[in-house]
Amino acid sequence: MTSVALPQEFLGSGDPKDTKMLITKQADWATHINEPKAAVEMYITAGEHMKAIEISGDQGWVDVLIDIARKLDKAEREPLTKCAYYFKKLLNHGYAAETYMKIGDLKALIQLYVETQQWDEAFALCEKHPEFKDDVYVPYAQWLAENDRFEEAQKAFHKAGRQTEAVKVLEQLTRNAVIESRFNDAGYYYWMLSMQCLDIAQGKEEEPFNHYLPETLFNVSRFLLHSLTKETPLGISKVNTLFALAKQSKALGAYKLARHAYDKLQGLQIPARFQKSIELGSLTIRSKPFHDSEELVPLCYRCSTHNPLLNNLGNVCINCRQPFVFAASSYDILHLVEFYLEEEITDEEAVALIDLEVPRRNKRDSKWQEQMSDSAQTMRLLYKTEELEEDDPFTAKLSFEQGGSEFVPVIVNRAILRSMSRRDVLVKRWPKPLRWQYFRSLLPDNPITMCPFCFQMFHSEDYELLVLQYSCCPYCRRKTDESC
Repeated sequence: MTSVALPQEFLGSGDPKDTKMLITKQADWATHINEPKAAVEMYITAGEHMKAIEISGDQGWVDVLIDIARKLDKAEREPLTKCAYYFKKLLNHGYAAETYMKIGDLKALIQLYVETQQWDEAFALCEKHPEFKDDVYVPYAQWLAENDRFEEAQKAFHKAGRQTEAVKVLEQLTRNAVIESRFNDAGYYYWMLSMQCLDIAQGKEEEPFNHYLPETLFNVSRFLLHSLTKETPLGISKVNTLFALAKQSKALGAYKLARHAYDKLQGLQIPARFQKSIELGSLTIRSKPFHDSEELVPLCYRCSTHNPLLNNLGNVCINCRQPFVFAASSYDILHLVEFYLEEEITDEEAVALIDLEVPRRNKRDSKWQEQMSDSAQTMRLLYKTEELEEDDPFTAKLSFEQGGSEFVPVIVNRAILRSMSRRDVLVKRWPKPLRWQYFRSLLPDNPITMCPFCFQMFHSEDYELLVLQYSCCPYCRRKTDESC
């Protein structure tokens, strides 16, 4: 150490430049003779912070590094950045974050949080600085995907604005669910996929469905069969659909439909596990009467036509061509008729008119006339024929030209909207560019509940039971206490 201390006797006075040069040379000599601690102290005294930082970093002296970093001015970016580099290398991420914040290098701070998987800190910083959204959510989504958390990965890609990646993950999730016969999950993913596409437009069980009531299986099978007129979606088996329909039709007394389903199955390639059941069913159905139970025949609520259980037109009325509206859980036909607005009426105006709740004058109001005689007192009801005319203008709009092959929608004007009661109307308030959809209930005493998020409609009793069971909408899985 004698040689290290030799210059000290020359430091008492003189030019500051000479003093700095001598201290630097002394520090260089200390480094040469492997006295790093003394070298660091002298480099700091001489203001040679980069050399002091390099030696401290190579030696792993975190305390010395943080002491230097805290004493440096924030304008000295180069030595501070070097300190942060060594903090990261020495796995002291807290000091690295402190240093990056001192110099205001937010991008490097975000990168540090991402590399160390400190996602909460990254999200908090991203909230204040949205310009770093891609730098956070894209690697976060990739990290989630690598850890088999694909649903969360999809949402992260979506939040980062990476719609292609988000859709790709959802499509893979949907395909996996279908292949694995997780149809409940597949339905949910298809719903998420449809909402994803809408956002882009804006800016194993052996037998199918065996966990449901016979009536629900019957309705679902009919719905599917009528929907398979053009092409069959991935994962939907026509054999399974017809087999379920045949079994439930027979159990519920729709023998004509059951016979048709069994006949159709004969022309398809049947899995070995279903072969005996289908052959036996095809034989036993011949002993049943060739008709369907009247209780199962679907009714069109627009024109009051009883439709056949097997409808070549699909899920529409054979008479007026009005599309049926199905309950999302039981898939029976709801007592709703969709109507449309005249072109110049906006959605906002239509809702405002319906909300007016203008009371209709009861045209059936009558007057009683009292007549007195010696022997009796009589009351006579007076009314006019025209007073018995229909008092609901919407029902008049339900009429259509009989025998027409084209669907004629129900189009309403402002007067009809004003006449409607808010409790009788359901509105699907789709985000733009979609238009809202309007449905009028023709049996107001039978309540219908519509989910405020996915706009699927249910019988109110069914919806309440499902929400109690799952604590969320059974279709879109949104919690009932979430805000719209």
